[in-house]
Amino acid sequence: MGQRTMNLVVTDGDKAMRATIAEVMPSAKHRLCAWHLEKNCVQRVKEAEFRKVFKKAIYVNFHVDEFERYWRTSIESLSLGQNTWVQATYDIKESWATAYLRGTFCAGYRTTSRCEGINSFIKAFLKSTDSILELVHSLDRVVKDFGTMRVVFREVKKQIKGVATLLFQGRESISMTIVYSFSKMGRPDRVFKVLYDPNDRKIECECKM
Repeated sequence: MGQRTMNLVVTDGDKAMRATIAEVMPSAKHRLCAWHLEKNCVQRVKEAEFRKVFKKAIYVNFHVDEFERYWRTSIESLSLGQNTWVQATYDIKESWATAYLRGTFCAGYRTTSRCEGINSFIKAFLKSTDSILELVHSLDRVVKDFGTMRVVFREVKKQIKGVATLLFQGRESISMTIVYSFSKMGRPDRVFKVLYDPNDRKIECECKM
């Protein structure tokens, strides 16, 4: 990819995927998905207080010695030293604790949610009984639909940016109509009026847009 190698991969902890990453991208740092870790913690450890401890252990930017001290005292106070999941998770702390990932550029990624969101989007178009031909047609619809979403997103983004540059100047009532006045940021001399009729639920701008 542009002669660059990937330096970070976030997964849900699948062992087969971990082995493949180690083989194909040996220089990449493997980070476990924080959302999956928290979900597994709830399922595997009944002690509610540990969930708070674990979340802090994942996210807080401890130094390594601070992390080790925090983990040790927390596990001892909660008597979880014999819990196999807790011990197994601690053994791979280099894959999830921020203390051990210091210096690794993650661009804010801690979960696989973006990938899962795309998977969920695609699944809405597919059926397990689809033939290869039907699969191709379905994926073609996915691409077209996704493209439409991007166009709509760009338009909404444009509208939001436009609204963000407007300054509210005031409001007045004329008969049953409410008139809102706005000016453009940096152009206080140019005032736009928006008319709202609450009876007909009609909104009209003087620009006729």
